[in-house]
Amino acid sequence: MQRFFGLLVALIFISTMAGCGGSSGGGSSSSGGGSASTLSGIAAAGAPIVGLVNVLGANGETASAPIEADGSYTLNVDALTPAYILFAEGTVNGRSVKIYSAAVEEGNINITPVTDFIVRQAAGAAIEEVVDGWSTSQLSSEELAAATVRVKTQLAPVLAATGVAADFDPMTGAFEADGNGFDEALDSIDISVTGTTVTVTTVTGSDFTDDVAVSGDDADAALPENEEAAIVAGLTDIESINALLDILEALYATQAPDAAAINAQFAGLIADDFIEEGENKAEMLAGWLNDDGPGIGATFTATIENQILADDLPVGYSNGYKVRVRYQDDSGEEDFWTTNMVFNGTNWLWWGDRTWINFAGEPFSWIDSRSTIRSRFDTWNEDYQNYAYDQGVRSMIVSGPGFPTNCVFSHAFPENRFYADNDCDEVYLTAQQIAAIPDNAEYTVQLFAEESDVVAVDDMPLHTFTYINPKPPVDPATLTTNSFAILTDPTTQTLDDVTIPGVWDISWTNPTQAVLAWAQLTWEPTLGGDWLFLEDENDERGKTSASFDSQGMAAPHSDSTVELWIGTHDIYGRHFGRSFQFSGNSVITPSFTEAMLDASPTYYVSWEGNDTVDVGTTQDTIVFSGTYPNYVATVESSYFDDNDDFQSTENIVLNLTLNADGTLSGDGETQTLFASTATYLTVDGTDGVDSWRDDWYFAKPAGWLESVTVEFTAQILDGITTVYVQYDADDDEDANFPDGTNQEVITVASNGDSSYTLTFNKEYLDVMGTSIDTEGPFIMDATLTDGILTTSYYDDVDDVTYTINWSLLSEDGTTLVVAGEEINPNDANDYGSWQDEWHLNAQPDSWIQTR
Repeated sequence: MQRFFGLLVALIFISTMAGCGGSSGGGSSSSGGGSASTLSGIAAAGAPIVGLVNVLGANGETASAPIEADGSYTLNVDALTPAYILFAEGTVNGRSVKIYSAAVEEGNINITPVTDFIVRQAAGAAIEEVVDGWSTSQLSSEELAAATVRVKTQLAPVLAATGVAADFDPMTGAFEADGNGFDEALDSIDISVTGTTVTVTTVTGSDFTDDVAVSGDDADAALPENEEAAIVAGLTDIESINALLDILEALYATQAPDAAAINAQFAGLIADDFIEEGENKAEMLAGWLNDDGPGIGATFTATIENQILADDLPVGYSNGYKVRVRYQDDSGEEDFWTTNMVFNGTNWLWWGDRTWINFAGEPFSWIDSRSTIRSRFDTWNEDYQNYAYDQGVRSMIVSGPGFPTNCVFSHAFPENRFYADNDCDEVYLTAQQIAAIPDNAEYTVQLFAEESDVVAVDDMPLHTFTYINPKPPVDPATLTTNSFAILTDPTTQTLDDVTIPGVWDISWTNPTQAVLAWAQLTWEPTLGGDWLFLEDENDERGKTSASFDSQGMAAPHSDSTVELWIGTHDIYGRHFGRSFQFSGNSVITPSFTEAMLDASPTYYVSWEGNDTVDVGTTQDTIVFSGTYPNYVATVESSYFDDNDDFQSTENIVLNLTLNADGTLSGDGETQTLFASTATYLTVDGTDGVDSWRDDWYFAKPAGWLESVTVEFTAQILDGITTVYVQYDADDDEDANFPDGTNQEVITVASNGDSSYTLTFNKEYLDVMGTSIDTEGPFIMDATLTDGILTTSYYDDVDDVTYTINWSLLSEDGTTLVVAGEEINPNDANDYGSWQDEWHLNAQPDSWIQTR
């Protein structure tokens, strides 16, 4: 399908939707009765639902089945006993839906907004209560029959206007997705639910509400009888609109038309103020003449989404509709898009989608080489033909649930897109932020004339539109590696496994929720040069393989990494991506060696976040010492915040053994050499619970952040009178000090000549903040030498004098981050280390006051 109808949602996931093209159902459903062990029918809500049908039996057993492209489904219910309650869940026209139905026996049962209304009417309660109590109390055939009669009465004007037979049963009746009868009735109404209140709205704007938990409201809860004429008029309008599209079909029936045919037969049916995907009338027509038209043999069927209010129509138009158009190409692939049609008093005209740009904030989860899973919005936008820029747009602000506040996008002219300032569109979401995002969340996109460095959300936008996400991103805690694609061929990941240049075929397995998959490839021909890119564009349902043709392109540099991305989408359009990195040379044995480690190498590693947070950067300097097979890796970890400002440092020592298989193990970790290049090693690590992949550079790589040296000085110490330290009590070995809080007060007195006296008083508090013990005062003499404050104390039990070195990691004038290290002179391995915040001369806000 050409770009002409290729909206972003089609690229993401709507291309998986096929069937009635805006009609509620497709093909022929099973006839009543059906199989003794199956339920089958049509699951649709304005179009076939892309998703699953689920059923719960009276015995508590469940079953599920996919909904086919035409909206049909078949459920095996051998393990279930009647009665049944069913629900279909997925997306329709870019929105998430969950609609219900019920059956007292096997056979044909439809799942539509009307059956959902009937079930709620029969239950007289919130649907959640019905489902929760289904194993003990089911709806009877009499209750469903009575509710069916009532709902048909409430919808009588719509059913009559669309020619639905008086004896048609919406629950069990067979219908075809041909735009007639019950299918047309479903297209003519919208049914929404809040709690026990059902609201029905017709395409002409008439509506009513019915609280199914309240009886006796029959007079108000129904469409007025005169609504039939209005709906008939609307259906007459849509027939005229489809006649307009029939002309387009005829033009492209067997071959692309020439300019004369387009101008004579169709140009006059496009409004002069037409805008579609940022193109005006002249640009759209010019594109068709360059083979960018709808395609040979394409067919179109339009259904009404809603009527355009008169106040929203410019002078010259007396009526208009937002319509949903089903597109089907000559191969049978189906898609839909929404656009607008207007009436000028004589003819219906195509008015276009009226959007200046295409924007999407796709829920995106990905797993990195350290097996860390994160979720965020992945924004995509395009200013087709730079239409918005030509209207004066220079910046964009997007707002909505979970989207970063104060996130401003700059127009990247002459590129036809926007870029987010400071990468604010790449902020990962917490579980709490994700939980606060509702289904079908609406996002407002505002386009401004102001430049991005001065624009504010209170400025007057040049253009505003909305974007809807069917579902929020997925909480990373609920995902595992099996939630993403798994590469099956090739089975190893070295540069020798990559066919560049040439034709490279790969395959993978999809996660269970995937309905669409794609793959792309990037590589670097020269270090520091431009990256080359290939994408397998044949996105399709169930896809598990791809082929990349790089014949005639440059090979990857031997010291670079080829990255293969495989992405999948679920039924809600949410994206799950992961990358596979191919590096090194398979001729080099991927293992640690005695010669390598006996040389006492130093490696430099940089990774995002640290062990507790995902922001900022951690840099590890790893120094090896020792001889085969026992080695010591001294790791100095420096943490920088997301502004690249140094925060703190930590030192750990790993005692490692070089094993016969070339792996390093010790202190609960195993390190495996995955690949070796001229400038770095790629190392896989695991501690039995988590796993990761790092690049260990032989020299500080480009972009290495240098920590600022901070140390104690006489000026700092002489300005301190009292220090307040607060930390969690976590001494599990001492029953006298259960979980709670420890608070220390340290007084500092200068004796001159870099000599100080420190007096320590400690208080232990339980989890309720009640004081349970105190210790002190402990008095220690201290000496400042080379930026280190050294104290000592005598332990008369062990008959040992312990030394404590205090190192300053950072200071901001009111708080010091201090590392302490306790040393036993008789045992170099018997020491403790910790890190505290010293609050200077004033108690912190969190300080617990005790009597």
